[in-house]
Amino acid sequence: MINEAGATLVMLSGGAHSLAVLLELLRDTDRPIHAHHVQLSARNLADDAAARACQQIVDYCGAHYRPIGLSHSRLDYGELSLDGIELACIAYEAGLAEGSFNPESRPFDRCIIAGRAGNERDDALTRHLRNCFEAATFPNEAPRLDHVYVSDNRAREIIPDELRDRIVDESDPGTEADVRREKPGADPARETTLVMLSGGTDSVYFLYKILAETDHEVLVHHMHNLNRERRHDMERRSSERVLAYLREHTRPFAYSESTIDHRSFMNFGMDFFLAAFTAGFVARDYIASTGKLIKGWVSGVCAEDAEETETRLRHLDELCAAACYPYAHPECVFMKPFPTKAEEIAGMPAGLARLAWSCRRPVSTPSGVQACGECHTCKIITALPEGSVSANGEFKRTVDPGFERWKNSLEVNKNK
Repeated sequence: MINEAGATLVMLSGGAHSLAVLLELLRDTDRPIHAHHVQLSARNLADDAAARACQQIVDYCGAHYRPIGLSHSRLDYGELSLDGIELACIAYEAGLAEGSFNPESRPFDRCIIAGRAGNERDDALTRHLRNCFEAATFPNEAPRLDHVYVSDNRAREIIPDELRDRIVDESDPGTEADVRREKPGADPARETTLVMLSGGTDSVYFLYKILAETDHEVLVHHMHNLNRERRHDMERRSSERVLAYLREHTRPFAYSESTIDHRSFMNFGMDFFLAAFTAGFVARDYIASTGKLIKGWVSGVCAEDAEETETRLRHLDELCAAACYPYAHPECVFMKPFPTKAEEIAGMPAGLARLAWSCRRPVSTPSGVQACGECHTCKIITALPEGSVSANGEFKRTVDPGFERWKNSLEVNKNK
């Protein structure tokens, strides 16, 4: 028996190859082990069956070897195709899981992603997967990431008979992109820009400017980002109202959305990193569907956050590249000089500015949902000049502490 100081994270698919790796670890080491399953709710994936298989596997291991932990996260990209690039999702989620769980108070020093022997990844994809893993663990140092390939014969030798009917029949999708699907509306003569809309002031402002001041074909994507900050519902409502306003007052644009469920994670990562990762998937699907590249994607950054953002540009680019592989990925585009929050609010119609929601940690009270008044964005808003339209939709009348817990003026509590 090997007795090592660290713990091992195994990315468990519910199929034979990751199960074989897990059983060998349980048999040959006494290291603490945690299993994490990524539920990919996209076309052609039997996610519910895989999640059930993972639970059955963990129950079996606890009864026949020793207890191990199991956690889940979910990435639902709707109609966007993940064919051939699922491993990028798994590598990114592995990095988040690494920072979220601590079995027996022993930190992870190894993460394992299993695959079928004979389907070893090329150097480019292996590099992309490592980049995803490192970005998700940022700013901490990433532990060792191993890709372990198991033959079908070896898996059959390791897996006991009573487990074979509990696992899912998984096929390795390889690395090729989708067969091109028709997606109407792409104009080869126009430049295409992807806007990642959160519903906050920054992204609303950038979307408005692109629609109002360019003739670009515009793709808008909203992530329902479920995590422990619990702001996804407010962002959804804000985005719905923003989209309705822009459809009425500007020009046509395409829209898609995804759901990312990281509520099981203590470390759910940086929003901008997740936006970059998702932007790559949106671009990849668009390229496969239309044959047309997207030159740039934008989410929106204000001057107050610019310095922090620029220190992370390498990770943004690497995440987008990994998700867009094997196609050329769009560049993350910034509007420079970076506008201040006050300039963003002044630079769009007041009726639109009132629809944005920017608090990161909304507070539920008997009278409804309020901004916390304490997060980074709330502090920026409360420091706005007298008379500014704040991101909660009210005209700011004072800068005293009484305004720090400003309410959402969209009356979302009356319209549930």
